Amino acid sequence: MAIRLPNMASKLSRVSCLMAPGTSVFTLQLKPGKSVKLTGIFAKFLQFEDSIWLKDCVPAK
Repeated sequence: MAIRLPNMASKLSRVSCLMAPGTSVFTLQLKPGKSVKLTGIFAKFLQFEDSIWLKDCVPAK
């Protein structure tokens, strides 16, 4: 979950997740149109793109 301050956009338009090392087998199984739950560590917020980047993402348990 991202913390939203009063002067920020009402919603994020994109969340990008850089997969953790060792998750290539899981990553290769991802298919268009399917959903997946991941957990990751905050990396950066791009204000003008209303997007957030996470790093070291792994499948949620």
